[in-house]
Amino acid sequence: MERGFEHLIRSQDWRRLAKMPGVADAFNVFQVLDNAVCENSWSRILASLFSSNGGHDLDMRPLRTWLSEVGESRFISLAKRASSCSALCEWGTMERRRLDILIKLLDGRGHLIGIIGIENKVWSGEQHDQLKHYQAALCVAFPTVLKILLYLTPDGRESGTSDDCKSCPYRPCSYKTIVRMCRRLQSSASKEMRLLLSSLHDFIDQQILTSGVMKTKIEQIVSGLYQNENHRKTLEVIFNNRPTLDGVRAQINKQAEEFFARKKLSVKCEFQQWPETVANPQEVKIFPESLEKSGFSIAYMLRSKARHPFIGDSYTLLIAAWCESGAARRRIQNLNARLPKRTAHDFKNWASWELIWEGDTYELQDLSGNDSRNLSRLLVKTMTKTYEPLKSAVSKV
Repeated sequence: MERGFEHLIRSQDWRRLAKMPGVADAFNVFQVLDNAVCENSWSRILASLFSSNGGHDLDMRPLRTWLSEVGESRFISLAKRASSCSALCEWGTMERRRLDILIKLLDGRGHLIGIIGIENKVWSGEQHDQLKHYQAALCVAFPTVLKILLYLTPDGRESGTSDDCKSCPYRPCSYKTIVRMCRRLQSSASKEMRLLLSSLHDFIDQQILTSGVMKTKIEQIVSGLYQNENHRKTLEVIFNNRPTLDGVRAQINKQAEEFFARKKLSVKCEFQQWPETVANPQEVKIFPESLEKSGFSIAYMLRSKARHPFIGDSYTLLIAAWCESGAARRRIQNLNARLPKRTAHDFKNWASWELIWEGDTYELQDLSGNDSRNLSRLLVKTMTKTYEPLKSAVSKV
């Protein structure tokens, strides 16, 4: 999406569209792409804007303008001193977490002079100790330069997981700062970029900020319902009996444990999910101890393209490696495992994950017995065909 955003700005079709009289009033590219613009996509769009070579011909102005709206004086000065900046999406930490955006400020000789981390929460909530973990990770990775972690949300709410860290302070900021940045940049932008900024301004204002107001109103209505004892009991019965993937995940983990316990040398597994604390996670992961080596860990992963999978959404069975470095990625890319024919679902590498293999996809039916049985069978069937070839290949790298 980030490269696509840059290519869109530079395309001839976009340039012709931007020059058409009155087109900005009638056309919004983000409205057209609404279903494709998820939380990760927003991070990639912002990262492209906050890179001085992001194809927008605005150099450092987007980042400098945004920081002035956020009001962080030390980094306003630092951004003025910087000659260039680069932005990376999904910066991976050592504990397999992913910071949405990492911005590096560079001086005229290309030396690093500052780090800005952005955790972008449009729709999702915080994970356990999430911002505290990112603050600590930034301190370890960049000990000698100024750094800050910005918590970007529609309403500019305070984080519940941050730490009072002097080496890497945290600051909440609202999407209103992005809207104001777009408005300020339009006057000095090219026609094609002005159209894009106008679209971004209007879409955030209407779809993110207005949606945030609606969410607040809904919360107020639900709070009012809870004041009535009868309504409160009804709501709690509904909440306590809502279908979730808790039981399905438990059955999947049990079947995986039994599979690896039957091996000649019993294999221990680590079970994870992402996000960590939600009932219906986007990723369910199984890390066999025998598929770990210095620099990487290979996991069997059920991954959904939906942020919060529910009945009608799908999980695809993947084999992927979490890599600590570029060298580890290259070792995985050269992994000579004799795996079954790979199915194509158009999953890409992301953050520190290197995709090895794509298998079958399963559509959720009931978040209960059918899903437990079918997903467990799919997992065991896949492990039966792939585990020994993977183990053999890993032993040789």
